[in-house]
Amino acid sequence: LFPLNVGVLAAGSCFAFWPSMIKLCWPEELQNSVLGVDGNLSWLGDIYLAILLPVGIPIGFCAGMGIHYLLVETLTGAGKEPWSQRAGLLLFAILIISVVYFQYCSASVNDMYWEFRIDPKTGKGYSRNLKTGEHRDGVKAANDSCLYRGTINALSHMDMGGFYTYLFNGVSPNDGVQEDALPYSWQDIAENKLEAKVVRHHMAFGLLMDRILRLKFLQLEAARRNIDSIESMPAVEKVITSANNRHAIDLARVLSDAEAAIVIERKHRRGLMDINEKRREMADLRDKMIKYGISASPEPISGKPLLSELHSSRLQEDKAIEAVLRNTSILEERMRSELNYEVADEILHENRQLRKIESRYELLRKLGNGVLVISTGAAVLAYFNR
Repeated sequence: LFPLNVGVLAAGSCFAFWPSMIKLCWPEELQNSVLGVDGNLSWLGDIYLAILLPVGIPIGFCAGMGIHYLLVETLTGAGKEPWSQRAGLLLFAILIISVVYFQYCSASVNDMYWEFRIDPKTGKGYSRNLKTGEHRDGVKAANDSCLYRGTINALSHMDMGGFYTYLFNGVSPNDGVQEDALPYSWQDIAENKLEAKVVRHHMAFGLLMDRILRLKFLQLEAARRNIDSIESMPAVEKVITSANNRHAIDLARVLSDAEAAIVIERKHRRGLMDINEKRREMADLRDKMIKYGISASPEPISGKPLLSELHSSRLQEDKAIEAVLRNTSILEERMRSELNYEVADEILHENRQLRKIESRYELLRKLGNGVLVISTGAAVLAYFNR
């Protein structure tokens, strides 16, 4: 009866240890990614008692019988030969193999925090770890991390607690479930405190900022070399096309407006612009950016895990513009530290002049459309009154 007792005992009690063992053995980041921040595991016991226990008892009995007849001589010894001579070496080998595997072959929690970035000065892609700050050339580390996060994300969508609720209470597991809200502002968020599920959003934001800084670096280089027209430069054309395809924005226009927003924020911090004037300026700036900064529709992305993740989380059109406007302090700091560039106050004046001209053109266009409508209506009336 020993194997029967062991099998039934294991099948009937193991569920009680699952929550405590998961909290004990899983890193906190992994628990948050798969189970959510609250970490409620009560559904594990519920679903096991209701569904798996009828299956677990016969499986436990069969497993106990099988283990008994397969390993009884190895684990308990045979005849006068002590068990340690047979089982000791085997158990020691299993222990060593397990230690080696979990130490060197299993993935670390930090492996979920690699993201793909672009060097603004060289334009080359690299992988960066948000937890450790480590940098690696190429895209391999970021791509592997995206695959890892995708696997974890798939597990997080297997809502067995919701399935249990649906099965016994008739409530759909998707009722009231919403997608994670996209964090627009990253200024007060420490990178090493990010949850793994937010890394893809941070990567999309970082790549947008990288492309803006890349274009600014090329503009500064062109000015240093006295190049008048930089639009024809292959590197400039590449970064503008990339922003158009990935974010559906006119990168040159967004950069110009972002620099104006930096000056507005700086003047407000220094007390040179009151809050009402700042709000009016930013509202007009946002309106013009959305109207003139959005270009063609972004191209589809598919293929490797990294590209698929970028496609699902990339910042497009008005979301990209909103992300830029809400993080001007980050952009200003990166311009200062990485490009040794300080945005001049005169840029705001130039931007204001540009927005005034655009407003005049827009007014003229509306007047022209009104005149055209009136003329067409008059011509139609004249035709029917002949």
